[in-house]
Amino acid sequence: MNSNLNNTLALLDELEAALPQDDVHRVAVSKSTVGWQIDHSCIVINKIAEGIPKSDPSNFKSGFNFWKTVCLGLAWFPRGKARAPKFVLPLETPATQEELQAAIEQARKSVKSFETLATKNYMKHPMFGMLDRDTTARFIYAHTKHHVKIIRDILAA
Repeated sequence: MNSNLNNTLALLDELEAALPQDDVHRVAVSKSTVGWQIDHSCIVINKIAEGIPKSDPSNFKSGFNFWKTVCLGLAWFPRGKARAPKFVLPLETPATQEELQAAIEQARKSVKSFETLATKNYMKHPMFGMLDRDTTARFIYAHTKHHVKIIRDILAA
């Protein structure tokens, strides 16, 4: 399996370990709770895994994008600079620990499903453009890592 996918699975283990502290909140770090960070991370993974197999690999067009190269190359996103589209935001009512556990389990299945995709299956990212299967795997890793780091900072504060 792709190292980005293996690394994402390890990060999902860390999200799962944070579940008992899902209601912890530190405004100095983030206006969202640990549970929100977990929920959002899983929603992103699961929505991407739901959509990417529907892409037509023959329509994929690669292209240079400075921010894609920097952010995904470093597997790093600056905090507070981007806003997630509404369809990947958690609901107003916080998810229960059981719902978050189910989302993490689905995210694990979603990550593993990337092994069956064609190399040129792709997703369209609003800032980075078209991302092929492997670049999408890198995005998922970088995005999940970003939110795990926020959780670490919330819990360390």
